[in-house]
Amino acid sequence: ESLGISSYKAVSIGNGERKIVFKSRKMSSLIDLAIHLGQVDSTVLIHGETGVGKDLIARLIHDCSSRSHSGKMVKINCAAIPQTLIESELFGHEAGAYTGALNNGKEGFIELSHQGTLFLDEITELSLGMQSKLLGVLQDREVIRVGGRKGKYVDIRVIAASNQNIEQKVNEGVFRKDLFYRLNVIPLEVPPLRDRKIDIPALFVFFCKHLEKKYQINMNIKPEVVNQLLWYSWPGNVRELESLVERLLITVPQKNITSDCLPYPYAEKAKKDKQTLKGMLEQYELELICETLKLCETNTEAAEKLGISLSSLRRKIRNLKDIPAN
Repeated sequence: ESLGISSYKAVSIGNGERKIVFKSRKMSSLIDLAIHLGQVDSTVLIHGETGVGKDLIARLIHDCSSRSHSGKMVKINCAAIPQTLIESELFGHEAGAYTGALNNGKEGFIELSHQGTLFLDEITELSLGMQSKLLGVLQDREVIRVGGRKGKYVDIRVIAASNQNIEQKVNEGVFRKDLFYRLNVIPLEVPPLRDRKIDIPALFVFFCKHLEKKYQINMNIKPEVVNQLLWYSWPGNVRELESLVERLLITVPQKNITSDCLPYPYAEKAKKDKQTLKGMLEQYELELICETLKLCETNTEAAEKLGISLSSLRRKIRNLKDIPAN
């Protein structure tokens, strides 16, 4: 309760199989916008570091659209498919188009996303040649299979994502300017975890509950563990946090998980610099109070939600100064 983990928000996606968990204003605004974008068919370009959950935002947009009933969301990780195969995977191929091609031909990912959503993750990994072919599809809504001559109409909504600075890639000449403008109709930025640390306790608890159910275990996580994680910069973002939670639940032999169980580098800096940790905790506490006050109609209600006395809340409110927006 003291960490404010009882009032986080969660949005289900993919038939309830996955959830987006958040508490910060930044993520709340992003979720609201993503839900709204489900009502239109505009092309969306999602920016964000590795591990922030760009694919979850894309899935939310698709789930909130009418396309979730008429088609499916087809995800292609452009960095995971070898360049020698990506044209065939995207556009499909006709029978006998090349050595090893299927006798009956094959639909590509673009055709499979007909009346649905095509999600192109790590879009900057496409070669200039493939970028040109993709631009043709976006302009004409027509796909020609490898080895084919006749185009086929496709009704698709495109969402692209990248962890790279695409405008810089355009300036470097490795990403087509016309494709960038075609994709960048509505840009979305998913903030890194270090810029929304108020989400960390909620995410930590959510992952704990999910993994305890998955592995049928029951561990006691001390609040000091989450407190210790607030100083960390999280270069791997939410994905890194989820991996850490699983590591703790699986590898710690005792039932009680304390801050001493945290491996390097999650505890190293906090042990060396307790003043930094103290400052981070104070900042988090003030941010949490701000969030709670916005959700509650009275200070009494806010104090109850925070699990502190009304006099303590009033004293803390007097210290609210220069709190960065979250």
